[in-house]
Amino acid sequence: MIRRGETVCATVLALLAAGLAGCDRGPQDDEVRVVTVWGHQGRERENDAMRRIVATFNQAHEKEGLRVEIDFFPDRQYADKVSIASASGQLPDVLDIDGPFVGPWAAEGLLRCIDAFVEGALRADFLPSILDQGTFKGKLYALGAFDSALVVYYNRDAIEQAGLQPPQRVADAWTWDRFLDALQRVKAHVKIPLSLHMDEQSDEWLTYAFAPLIWSNGGKLIDVEANRVTGVLDSPQAIAAITRWQGLFRGGLAEATAANPNPFAAGLAAFDWTGHWMLPSFEAAEGLRFGVMPLPRMGERAVCPAGSWCWGISRDCDDAAAAWKVVEWFVDPERGIKPIVEANGAVPARRSAFRFFPAYETMPRRLFREQLETVARSRPRTAVYLSLTGEFARALRDVALGGDVQEALTRAAQTVQRVVDRQQPHG
Repeated sequence: MIRRGETVCATVLALLAAGLAGCDRGPQDDEVRVVTVWGHQGRERENDAMRRIVATFNQAHEKEGLRVEIDFFPDRQYADKVSIASASGQLPDVLDIDGPFVGPWAAEGLLRCIDAFVEGALRADFLPSILDQGTFKGKLYALGAFDSALVVYYNRDAIEQAGLQPPQRVADAWTWDRFLDALQRVKAHVKIPLSLHMDEQSDEWLTYAFAPLIWSNGGKLIDVEANRVTGVLDSPQAIAAITRWQGLFRGGLAEATAANPNPFAAGLAAFDWTGHWMLPSFEAAEGLRFGVMPLPRMGERAVCPAGSWCWGISRDCDDAAAAWKVVEWFVDPERGIKPIVEANGAVPARRSAFRFFPAYETMPRRLFREQLETVARSRPRTAVYLSLTGEFARALRDVALGGDVQEALTRAAQTVQRVVDRQQPHG
């Protein structure tokens, strides 16, 4: 919580300072407000950037008597830490939130609505994917400083040998059939036509990476308004999309299990279905010539995923206006977004921030931005998201290893529906 009355220096120093004249005198001890912030323990460069952002905030607000204290917690412990603090009423003022947690935490009442602070030109400056991610049941609860991008990288040597010309614009995205044909044509030139990173242990990777196939085919993971999963996650559109995805493994075009975590950088794969975070390693790979193309469309329109960490004000904060000043600083184009994106290589969350990153005017980063501005879709904001992503990922792993698609999706849908039904009010 925002704490008042915390000492900035020893009492004796404060008494000595009180005798000094001039308007440069700092605030009295009992006027200092400390805004507590919790962040996830990302890469050290990212955490260092956040410490610098906090330091500049504290310097700029010293005379105002407002100071931020930030603590970082490992990703795997973070959600549990928040849950324990929530139960005891000890949440910090500002929370770092992984995008998929916005729905569950808003549903539990952990977050304050920030609509009153985000209006007009400010709201319009954020990428639509950022606003979508932070919204639950029509109310905005969180804003991020950056977003993620998922594309298909390709090895130029392999695709030139196969006589292929991948698309550069979302409007020209290949159909699924065209994509399959390309994979067949590169088969003779590489060990692995397509890397899907099926070795990734996180459930979230599978949901993030492959839910767009269902969305592109006109399906959903859950009907949030109707609180329905059965008949939705296992709808004809979803079954058809995942059946075609399964064909990648059955046809020897992708590996269901992978020993090499980065076959594309090693020159073993022709295509790599992955995110912006792999770009630095590809750029550093000796002798690798690569390009990027939009995700292929399973149905009539292209769809890509979105989502990353964002900031929200907790229920236990007793001064939302002060907490908002901190969030506003974290998502400011120059003070917050510029240093954090320079550190983590993600996509700036605001249009006005792209002026600091001219690389987004050219490929490959131009495509990251184009997808997020035009066809990005956030994962569902629902109170049962954690069950949904876990069961969907379990179904995809089963399918990749040869399991029946309809059985796997129906089993997942029924399991999540039981969770939904338990949360519904009775009587």
